[in-house]
Amino acid sequence: MWEACYLREDEEGPETLDVETVIDRDLFRSSDGSAANTARTLHLPLDYFATFEVATLNPEGLPGITITYAKLAEFLDQAERLQRIRQPALGEKRIGKKSSRQTRKRKRRSTPPEQLSSDRERDFRNAESKVEGRTVVEDGDFEHRTREGIDIPERRQSRRMRLIPS
Repeated sequence: MWEACYLREDEEGPETLDVETVIDRDLFRSSDGSAANTARTLHLPLDYFATFEVATLNPEGLPGITITYAKLAEFLDQAERLQRIRQPALGEKRIGKKSSRQTRKRKRRSTPPEQLSSDRERDFRNAESKVEGRTVVEDGDFEHRTREGIDIPERRQSRRMRLIPS
């Protein structure tokens, strides 16, 4: 098990998050699946999973969670059983019970392509022109460029609007 620790290389630099080994290779379950070291416990102080602001108490008397190694072995057995039920190994028969409820999937309606009517597209174009006109008036440094000397591409329009004379 690891514990987070913060290291500071210099006085004013940022802290670096690192880990420190608290428990290394401590057996709580034997190879046959039975609990080992049943008298030992694992204590998880509040500051292991709470923010620094919450865990401002004295570290020696800090509240936390204490779990026996026997309980840890029990939790692991239960988790492995659930895993075998949910995802059996290759070639194993599925142990879980399948729902008897008969269901079928609904077909999703197709989304219609977005189409702008000629009137709506004209309204959008007029609104853009008004905003552009306001920008020219409000910004005195703005130089309006004409199409004569400068290569400015035309505004994008739908193909339908190009066919309609303005």
